[in-house]
This record gives sequence, C-alpha cells and structure tokens, in this order.
Amino acid sequence: NPVAGVPVSFAVPSTGASASFAGAVTTATTDASGIATSAVLTANSTAGSYQVTATAGSLSGAAYALSNAVFAVAGLDVLDASSIRIRFNDAIATAGLQVNDVFVDNVLVEEADITIRDAANEAVRGSLVVAADRRSVTFVKSGGGFPAGGYSVRLRSAASAFQSVDGSLLDGDSNGQPGGNYSGSVTIASAERTLGVADLIRGPGQDLRTSATVAGVPVTISEGQGVYAFSTTITYDPAVLTVSELVVADAAAARLSITYNTAVAGRIDVVGIAPAGLDAGAQTLFFVRGSVPNQAVYGSLSRLGMSDVSVYHLDGTTFTAAVDGGLAVTAYPGDVTGDGRYTTVDALRMQRYLVNLESAFAGHPLVDPMLIGDVSGDGRLTSLDSLLMQRYLVNIAVPTITPPPVTAVVRAAASDVGQTSLVVAAASVVAAEEASVKPAAPRALAFAALA
Repeated sequence: NPVAGVPVSFAVPSTGASASFAGAVTTATTDASGIATSAVLTANSTAGSYQVTATAGSLSGAAYALSNAVFAVAGLDVLDASSIRIRFNDAIATAGLQVNDVFVDNVLVEEADITIRDAANEAVRGSLVVAADRRSVTFVKSGGGFPAGGYSVRLRSAASAFQSVDGSLLDGDSNGQPGGNYSGSVTIASAERTLGVADLIRGPGQDLRTSATVAGVPVTISEGQGVYAFSTTITYDPAVLTVSELVVADAAAARLSITYNTAVAGRIDVVGIAPAGLDAGAQTLFFVRGSVPNQAVYGSLSRLGMSDVSVYHLDGTTFTAAVDGGLAVTAYPGDVTGDGRYTTVDALRMQRYLVNLESAFAGHPLVDPMLIGDVSGDGRLTSLDSLLMQRYLVNIAVPTITPPPVTAVVRAAASDVGQTSLVVAAASVVAAEEASVKPAAPRALAFAALA
C-alpha cells in the first residue's frame, strides 16, 4: 500500500553539469498515492550528463540520470523552390521573433532574427511559419521562388531572438554552450518547369483572391511551351481556408481542361490536360476559389504547398519540375497593426516603415511587410499604399480595400511555458529491509533544458 507523509530529499551535483530546484527547495513529502514531486528543476548552463539522487531516511535511495542538452539546430531542409525549413532539437519560444531588421528613428538597433542571402550577399525577403509543435520554422520567400543556386542561412541567438521554450539560447556555433549565432547553407536546384501558387493575404469572411478583378488564388506555370499535361496535389490548412472550386484561367481555357478532387479537407488533387499543348510563356493555369472562415484565427500563417508534381511532354516523358509554394496570411490586406480593422494608424505605420522610423509591423512580426501592406496589388510597399488607405478612410472608393466583414476577429493566445520536475514514489513498507524509494515515470526525466 502507498505510504503517505514520507519526507524525500533530492540532491544535485555541486559542480559541472547540474541543475537547481525552484526556491532552493530540495525536499518533498509523499502524498496519499505515495508520490513525492520535487520543485521545478532548472538546468545550469553546462552541457553534459549527471545524476540527481532521491533519499528517504534510512531507506535505499533512487538515482535519476539526467542530461543538460543545448538548444541547437537539428537540420535544414529545402521543402520547395520557395520554402526552407529549419528544424530544432527542442520547441522554440516565439515571443519576440521577427523577420526584419529593427529600426528606431532611422537607426538600425537589431538585425533580423533570420537572414537568408544569395550568392551576391543580397538579403532575401520572406516570412516565417512556425510549426504547431514549435520544433521547426519555415522561411517562405516573397514574390516567387528562389532562383537556382546557393544560399546562406543565419539565425540570431539572443533572448529576443532564437531560444528554446525554457529560455535556453540557441547554441548556433556548436561549442556546447548556449549562445552564438547559427550559420548554414542550402542549394536550390534548377528545374525546367515550375508550378507556383501565389501568396494570399485575406481575412475572416473574405473570399480568396489576390486581385480586385479576378476571384481565386492563381496557380501558374513558368513556361507552357511543350507542356501537354500536368498533375499535382495542392495542400492548405483547412482551419483558415475553405475551397469551393477550381476554375481554368480565361487565357488558358481554349487549350486547358482540369479535373480535381476536393473531398479531403486540406488537399486538392488536380490533373490538367492540354491536347494541343499550352501556349508558350509563363501563364496562369487556374484559380483556386473559396473563402476564409469567419472563425479563422486572425494573424495566423500557413503554407500553400504542392506535392507530387509531374509535367508532361507529348510523348509522356516528364520535365524536371519544381514547386513555388505560397504563404497564406489570415489578415485583412493593409491592416498592418493587426487589430482586425482599418484606422488612420495603419496609414501612419506604413509611412513610418517606409522612412525607417520603426521596424516592420508589430502586428505581424513574422510576415514580410510588403505582403501585408501592399493594398495596391503591385507587389510592392510604397507611399501609394498609404495613400490608398487614407482615401479609403475618408470614404473614397478603393477597389482593393473593402470593409472587414468580421468585426470581432479571433486572436491566438500565445504561451511560452516549460518546466521540469522530479517525481518519486515511496514503496509500500512491508519490512524495513524491503522498503525503498523507486523512480516513477522516468521518461519525464530524460531531458532537462538549459536555463
């Protein structure tokens, strides 16, 4: 039978890799189930393995094997021609992350937390999508895919940049200690044909579109000459997008027909046939139509991806093909403050950003400002966008800005919480020589994050 009221003492090494208990409390008492739970244990800044012991009076003790593991990059992956994924060995803290240099009164005070540069050392614009488990982030390039070639990837390690959910700074330089920026590299392969899906900035209650005149998200091909058929699977987050139909672009309708299946939410299987071949040149193949649900989480980011891409010659052989995936931002275009409505502050923030008086829009820290602020639809963020916002606010019609259909948007609740504790169980006392303190749920002790 479980024994309650047994005092248990915990001890950690005094030097080297070790940890400390919250409030310096090193004792606990077993409850009615015979379980004694330690105070929260926080690892020190030294990596390595060590043991924590638990003793209960004259009873034999228990030893817990723990390891302080540094927070580090676990790998880089090229997901497609526009998306690079960075994987970590622990969940990241998202508070404070931003993809742009921070300016205050036209002075650079902090570099972007992630920077990707091409062979000419030019920074690439993009946005950052954080995975649901927060163990990876994906950089999605703005305005089309990466040209083929090599790219450097730099992550900033700091309390305001990349750190674990438990507050451990990124060990980017792989010296076994927290701190140090990470540097890596990837190569984007060349391809004969690229299928692409456009970036989408639409808010709750709005239909899917990237222009004021044509409904739908365009899916394109980089070159149509010699293409007689294609197949692909488009993937999206059904929590933020609802798909109703696919429609062939007017310019391609005389040559192209498509068959598609939307039976599975979050997936569209598409086959396209062009009996006489597509026209030469880059072109839009079809549009994905639908809407953003009213309850979609405002400000959320997700990828518009494609997989299983095949592009065919007339003889049935295939081109080498790449995918230019897109980004879906659940927000009203031009709402740079991120509050789900349009005010004069949106126009003001655009102007201040354009003259480097402040950093990229605080309401969307992981989104390329060009995407969220481009209300003109020309693929840039300029003073024209601020002007159009001002005209809208004084009731002058602006075709690219419409009143937000949902007045009370749903916001996400962020939480960066992590802790580790020790749990021990006191065995039933049948005879003094048979009693001992045994570890319970040792899997919970397999990792202690560095503070």
